This record gives sequence, C-alpha cells and structure tokens, in this order.
Amino acid sequence: MALIPAATIPVLTCNMVRSLAFAPLSTILVLNLTLLGFGPRPVALLTMAGTAGLIVGSFFCHAIINRYRHSNAYALFAGVMSVGAILYWMLPPALAWYMIAFGIGMASFGSVVVIESWLQALSTNVTRGRVMSLYMILGSIGSVGGNLLVDVFKPQTVTPFLFAVVLVTVSSVPMLMNRRRMPPAVAPKRMSPLGLLKVSPLAGVSAVVSGLMQNAMWGLMPVFALSRDNLIGGVGLFMACFITGGVLAQYPVGRLSDLTSRRWVLFATYAATGSFALVTIALGGLSVTLLLVLVALTSGASATVYPQAAAYLNDYLDESQRIGASAGFLLLWSVGAILGPLGASEMMELAGPAGLFWFVAAVAACGALYTLHRRSVRSAPPISESPLAPTPQMAPAGAANIVEPVVEEAPPAAAGDGAEPPHGLAPPVTRGLPRHDETAP
Repeated sequence: MALIPAATIPVLTCNMVRSLAFAPLSTILVLNLTLLGFGPRPVALLTMAGTAGLIVGSFFCHAIINRYRHSNAYALFAGVMSVGAILYWMLPPALAWYMIAFGIGMASFGSVVVIESWLQALSTNVTRGRVMSLYMILGSIGSVGGNLLVDVFKPQTVTPFLFAVVLVTVSSVPMLMNRRRMPPAVAPKRMSPLGLLKVSPLAGVSAVVSGLMQNAMWGLMPVFALSRDNLIGGVGLFMACFITGGVLAQYPVGRLSDLTSRRWVLFATYAATGSFALVTIALGGLSVTLLLVLVALTSGASATVYPQAAAYLNDYLDESQRIGASAGFLLLWSVGAILGPLGASEMMELAGPAGLFWFVAAVAACGALYTLHRRSVRSAPPISESPLAPTPQMAPAGAANIVEPVVEEAPPAAAGDGAEPPHGLAPPVTRGLPRHDETAP
C-alpha cells in the first residue's frame, strides 16, 4: 500500500510552489519596513491586515469553488495573488501595503481551502495524518528554499516581487492538469466556526491556538533575528532554520497520530512547544548555533498543531462537509492569526525581543491545559470503532489492496451517557481500519 494516495501529489506540488513564491516576499516586506524605521507594531499590522483578508475571504470562497470547481477556482485566486505581489513594488508603504496584504489574504484563503479540501477528500482515515503532514512538509520546504533566497535578493529591488508573480502563476499548472481527480460535485454544507466547535471543540480551539503561535512567529521572527545580530545577511538563514524545524517534525508526528490518539499527540506538541520556548529564553543568548537549534525545535513542535488538528476534525466529517469545514477551520485559525502578532508585539515592547517566546510559551500552556480538559470530558472508544469511512468514489488510486471497510449504523447513544456523536447522528462502526481514536471530539 502506498504511503499516500498518488492523486494527492499534484495538489501537494502546487502547495510547495505557492509557498516558495511567497516565503521570501513575506520576509522581504518585513525587512523593508524595518529598514525604513518601522517598529514591531507596524510590522504586526501588516501581518494582521493579511489575516483580516483571510477572514473576509471565508465569506465568499465557497461560492467561487462550487461554481468554478477546484482547479479553476485556484487559478483565479492565484491570479489575484500575482497582481498583489507586483503592486507591493509599485506602491509605497505602509498604508498601501496594508490594503494589498488584505486583498492577497482574501485570495490566499480561497487557495488554501481549495488545496486542503481537495487533500482531505483524497485521503482516508488511515492516511489522513500522513497526507496532512506531507502537506506541511512540502509547504515548509518551499518556505525554506524561499527564505534562503532572501540572502540572495536585495530587499529594495524588484527581483523578489517578480519572483513571486512567476511562481504563483506556475503553481496553477498542476491544479489545472489534475482536473479529472477533483472531488465530486456534492452539495456543500456550510459550517460556521461555532458549528465546527460543536463537532470538535478541541480541533476548533487548536486552530485558534495554532494561529496565535504560528502567525506571531512568522510575522515577528525576522524582527527578533535582526535584534540579535543586526545583519540582514543572517535573517534568511535564521528563517530557514525556523522553517526546517517544522519540516522535520511533520511526518513523524503525523505518522504517530495515525497510530494512536490524536489528542495525546496534540498535548505532546503543546507541551514541547512551551518547553522549547522557555529554554530558548533561558539559553538562547549563549551562542548563535544554540539559538538556531532552539528556534528550530520550537518551530517544529508548534508547526505540527495545525495539521494534526485538521486531521482530527476531518476524521468526523463526510464528503459534503469538507469544504465548509475547511473554511470554518481556517476562519478560526485566522482569528488567532490576527490576535497573535498583536499580542506578541505588545509583549516584545514590554519584555524586549524575548517577549515573542514568552508569548508562545503562554499560549502553548493554554492549549495543553485545554487538551487535558477534553480528555477528562470524553473517554476513548473500543478499538473496533472508528470515524467516518471515505466514500467509495474517493478511494485513492492504487489502493485496491486496502480492505474495504464495512460500515454499519451504530445504535443511538443513551441519553446522558456523554457519547453523543457529531451533528446528533449515530456514529458508524467501521471494521477493517486499523485506526482508533475518540468517539467524540
């Protein structure tokens, strides 16, 4: 049996190229603002403007995807992002850049919904953790390569902006060529953030926590790097180490979550994130090498929260819910992503550059405590029970040797026993899948 469904490869490739396009541009924008004398707050506002665009995009991306289908919708979103990239060069900072970031954020939300909902539809409950981990790995590889180019590009030249335009356009090619593998046309079910929280409170809260930590680090890590050595030539390498940590942690954690309880995996990632952040504060000043290692470890732990929470949520969804759930999940992440840079920038104003890691440690501690709370509310089911099985038409290519699961309707849970399933429906009992997890999120 293949490690991942072959049909996911073009979609994963698209995401990697897209990340390669915008990773250097994001860092270049922060460097330009810093060189022009802007402090942490204006930089945080740029990140927040993009995230605000993500939230607004959540209200109309469903209609575009359903009308034009996944491949054509992605091409449309990529075109908007390409125009925005060149407008960064044409218009002066900082107000115009906030408006551009807002527009790119709207298109970026749609492109991520296309990619993630497509991957979820092509995955089974047995492979979903690995697929989402590879999604993050390849995206991070693109980001690492892009940030290494920061030291090659000159911040105040047109080259990084044209680079982004070209690669975002190229990222549409594998999507357009993968038309025959698009998810089937089903009537989508919209899922609000509150509805998503009812399906899986832990997944929804983890989306917010991931946004708080990751967007704070993505937006303000270049500022932290400049405060350490004040050398522009070192920022690209610093960011590459930051992203590499996330790359190396993704597949082992994803594989582990496919074999055991995703809740315990989420708790471990929260605990590791907070611990590494505190060690970075305590020992990061001893040497640059040690600092780079600790930053990579902190990033590696925190970067696994998002894909594992997304996989955990999708274990309990059917095909018609995936687009709506992906949008709702991203919307919750966006809420955290708006507040994260703001909170971290204020902490940096109070505690200096190390305030970024104090903020991350505090947020990770809250995530760990909430995960323990959810474990105390609901207990694990018998191993014979498993979340929803994939629909037959979405079985991945080359998976004929997988035992076809037999799905039976389980009897309704007794009132007051604390085992009511998502959406008030009786959960199916699936046999033939080696996966085991909680009956209720």
